[in-house]
Amino acid sequence: MRRFWKCIVLAWLDEMLRNFLWVPLAAHVKILELDSELLGPLFALNVGFRMLPNFLVTQVGTFTEVPMMGFVVLGYVLSCCFPSETWALFALAAAGGLGFVRPCVTLHSQAACQGDIDSFTLLSQRCGAARTCADVCSFALPSAVFQCIGWVGVTVLGASLGLLYLVLVLPMYFALNGLPSLQEEAPAESSSIRNVMWIDWVMSAAFIGTEIQWNMLNSVVPATLVHSYGCSTVISGALVGFGSLIAMGYLVMLPSLPRFFNQPRPTNLLITYTTMSLSWLAMVVSCTLPQFAPVFVGGLWMFLAMANASQVVLLECLTGVVDPQTSSRIMGLSEVGGCVAGMAGSYAGAALASRSISAPFVWCSSGSFICAVMLALALGRRRTQVTGGKQWQPEQPSDGWAAAEAEAEIPRLEGAQIARDIEDEPLLSQSVRGLNEILVGDRTTSYIGPEVEFRREAHS
Repeated sequence: MRRFWKCIVLAWLDEMLRNFLWVPLAAHVKILELDSELLGPLFALNVGFRMLPNFLVTQVGTFTEVPMMGFVVLGYVLSCCFPSETWALFALAAAGGLGFVRPCVTLHSQAACQGDIDSFTLLSQRCGAARTCADVCSFALPSAVFQCIGWVGVTVLGASLGLLYLVLVLPMYFALNGLPSLQEEAPAESSSIRNVMWIDWVMSAAFIGTEIQWNMLNSVVPATLVHSYGCSTVISGALVGFGSLIAMGYLVMLPSLPRFFNQPRPTNLLITYTTMSLSWLAMVVSCTLPQFAPVFVGGLWMFLAMANASQVVLLECLTGVVDPQTSSRIMGLSEVGGCVAGMAGSYAGAALASRSISAPFVWCSSGSFICAVMLALALGRRRTQVTGGKQWQPEQPSDGWAAAEAEAEIPRLEGAQIARDIEDEPLLSQSVRGLNEILVGDRTTSYIGPEVEFRREAHS
């Protein structure tokens, strides 16, 4: 794991810079006695500009992060030099959005593991834990610096984090093995290959679904804690922060937990996604019965742990089965969709909460459950498509005449006949049968191994 430390630190820096401005920028605007309504356009500009680096990843590749992080440093420097200028605040908000380079960090992890599925799984979990740690640090550290030093200290710290990211990432582009780039020639994409890639877009849609739920949680949970349960701002922030610490501990301990808690892909994804809907349901119950405030907090903590785990598995499944070129395209478009969905989730959460305090929680609980069911059906259908009705086994080296003799005994038309039988079978029946294969499988029959073999055959 020591050789992966750069990827883990980059994941921490990326998440840290993404949430860095939320608290100190609001306090700075108040001290400058500017109109509080200015915060809305500033944060909207920040979220909107996050789409640009994610789109550029689909065209340029990981090198997108270098100029984008340069703009981040420039934005903090301008705001440090002109702390009271409104235009400098807007420049900083836009620059902060350009620093959203999570797809690049994921592609670095993919390149560092060089096809080792176990290492990629462990590294993804460690990067997820680093991001949840950054969630806590990004709200606590800038606030403390602003309280002790002021806005100058915040801008200097932000610029330093951006420079540290560049210091770590630039040497990686001069390494002997290089980094994934879209300049490399990708194989031609035939219609048969496109037909097997539909599951990637299902995973992408599930990822976008988590972003909607994240932003709805950010928009309604703090207000619910303050207005419905009478918590102070400090206590509500501490409850959310402690939930992030729980999520970080869960991801760190996950590789060493028993199989009951550490299921293989995609069983773990189905469990975490379903538990997300149950956590929303717990918050719904506590909203209707205010005396059950601990249930609300427990649901909040459970959601934070399961949502982080879901995103880790989704990123593994999106990048662990395809080449860097395809990963760049899918991850970039997924993050663009996530930004749009995040803005929609923020506005929807506030709008629903204005009608009823429990409305956003009911919507998220039902929406998360529907997404979990659709995801389960899609993964079940995919498993029958990949295995062709037979249990997948990893490739074994041939054993001379014995292997040839065993192959000769297999009827040549058996595979074609099974494929025809599957196509004639109703989709729901295929999904249920595939889910049964997923739930009874072991680590060798998880998602990535069979997918890699299936796509290799499609390309050939």
